Amino acid sequence: MQQTELNPIDILKQQIAASRRMLHDLWNAHGASDPTVVAASVELDRLINQYHRLKWERADRPDYQEVSE
Repeated sequence: MQQTELNPIDILKQQIAASRRMLHDLWNAHGASDPTVVAASVELDRLINQYHRLKWERADRPDYQEVSE
């Protein structure tokens, strides 16, 4: 059986989803101003920025075609 390799965008989508879940759980447990919540929020922002940067870079490449969103 052939193993499918995820592309970087799909990997980032998974990381963003996991980071959102963690942020939500931390928020519920500690409140908005807890340092762990703030750190988790910063990490989520970093992942989202990385995702958008990668999408933008790939959109500029004529040989790149997005298969699914």
